[in-house]
Amino acid sequence: MHHETNNPIIEIYPDNPILSPGPAESWDAGALGTMSVLKVGGLFHLYYEAWGVRGDSHWDASDYNSIQIGHATSPDGYHWSKDPANPVLPKGKGGQDLEVVKAGNDLWLIYYGPDGYFDQARCDIRVATYQGDLKDLAANKKAETV
Repeated sequence: MHHETNNPIIEIYPDNPILSPGPAESWDAGALGTMSVLKVGGLFHLYYEAWGVRGDSHWDASDYNSIQIGHATSPDGYHWSKDPANPVLPKGKGGQDLEVVKAGNDLWLIYYGPDGYFDQARCDIRVATYQGDLKDLAANKKAETV
């Protein structure tokens, strides 16, 4: 039996995008990618991969050397502010395809990353943690790789 409805299951936010690449020459100027969001108290925290460089027509392997991980916060999930301390995981430590997990009072950033600059032959799964009061998360503190 087919049943049509006027109420979509997913409603696209009309004011997309909610977060965009930075200005030319900035650490996140190329493109934004995989992200992970969690809500701590009344504040949403978004962790995202960002390219400083993005080729004009095709992805170039050297573009991956510019990937870093950034952080943004939002009171409502729609209006975001990038952390002035970005990137929270810089080149050589940052990676891609990240997931953020809250464990007790700590955050674990689990990501796919290279050993140093991007080298597909030497990529593996890595972890970085933020330890401390999560209310201070937006206070310009960077994650530490472990």
